[in-house]
Amino acid sequence: MKPFKPILNSYAYQFESRLFCCVIDIQWSCLCLHSNDQNVHLGVTFVKILEKRAGSGFVPDYSLILTFIFSTSQNMNEAHDHLLFNHLPIIIPFVGFLIMIGGILLRSEIVKRTAYCVFILGAILTMPAFFSGEGAEEVVENMPGIGHAIIHEHEEIAETFAALSYMLGALSIVGLWANWKQKTFSKVLTFITLGFCLAVFFLAQKTGTSGGEIRHTEIRSGQPIPADSEATEKKEMPE
Repeated sequence: MKPFKPILNSYAYQFESRLFCCVIDIQWSCLCLHSNDQNVHLGVTFVKILEKRAGSGFVPDYSLILTFIFSTSQNMNEAHDHLLFNHLPIIIPFVGFLIMIGGILLRSEIVKRTAYCVFILGAILTMPAFFSGEGAEEVVENMPGIGHAIIHEHEEIAETFAALSYMLGALSIVGLWANWKQKTFSKVLTFITLGFCLAVFFLAQKTGTSGGEIRHTEIRSGQPIPADSEATEKKEMPE
């Protein structure tokens, strides 16, 4: 496999570029569903341009992208901030899991280190996703069909998920160090990290579902749509 490693690393480099654009594209798409802000729609066009450049081997300027994101956030409230970040702690560990599996199959330490870095990034991005939840709660808690109970349930699950994400990030830092120093227990840490990922995935699914149920009443299992919500929908329907 050694002769193919430079080629595989090159593909991994391009994959990182395309993945970054894809994740940002998903986040902007989610914002467009909840906002009419012209800057948000402009952001999607901006990311589409980056995707085309990524296809030709262009690596996006991360600082430029982040500057653009925060410059367009002036007309956004706390709910927009939460929507911008809340998918990242769920998506990124799954991507890291796949990369780690690839590193094991290819017996590539570089790919494994990349996976550890992805896990660490997921833990870091858990912070803005978690702390923006309080502001989002204040925005939606008085909306029709949304009660305090369902928000509190999501908050309780999110706290556990955030704790596990931080633990995965800390474990990944240790694993990255052990892999870099070629410690004898580095291989064991690789499989421990993968096993810990499964627990993170379980809580990620619970967190994402409970969060989606706050606004999307159609996915609430065994719970009918509140009467006030039905009345609101009938008023909005054209005759």
